[in-house]
Amino acid sequence: VEQELARGLTAGAEFTYVNTVHLQRSHDLNLPAPTIRAADGRPIYLPTGVRRPLSRFGQIWTRESSARALYRAFVFSMNWQRSRFQLNTYYTLSWNYSDHDNERSATFTEAQDQFRLISDYSFSRLDQRHQFLAYGTVELPWGFQVGSTMRLTSARPFDPRAGFDANLDGDSFTDRPF
Repeated sequence: VEQELARGLTAGAEFTYVNTVHLQRSHDLNLPAPTIRAADGRPIYLPTGVRRPLSRFGQIWTRESSARALYRAFVFSMNWQRSRFQLNTYYTLSWNYSDHDNERSATFTEAQDQFRLISDYSFSRLDQRHQFLAYGTVELPWGFQVGSTMRLTSARPFDPRAGFDANLDGDSFTDRPF
């Protein structure tokens, strides 16, 4: 929706809803069913003495289309134009959820429990709740034009890494504190 409020001044609002399914996910097919550690409920895959189902092999990776994501956003805009300048502002309030953010991770599993993937559905690493953008231009003499842009955003979710293979699945780069 966009409405002219006065000559050269418009305001707008929009809603975006993107529900994606069948996104790519890395999956290790050669893991045994996990045991659940009593102390904190973390799934543990290969404790001492437990072997992989195909013991002659290590990790067996597959890329499957089983991940999903949901993005919802409200965008509010204000545009002001005159003969020699214009100013455009946008504010976005959004929520971004997913159960696998495979941005730049082609070789590791992200799931904390590969047999219960729904437990990873939460705020995406890409989620930024608030975003504000403004840009303007001014016409100067002799055909010159000057412009500037400003962008302010809230922080993305805190996504700490454990720094070691906490669930014993063979990946030490993606495990998070449980």
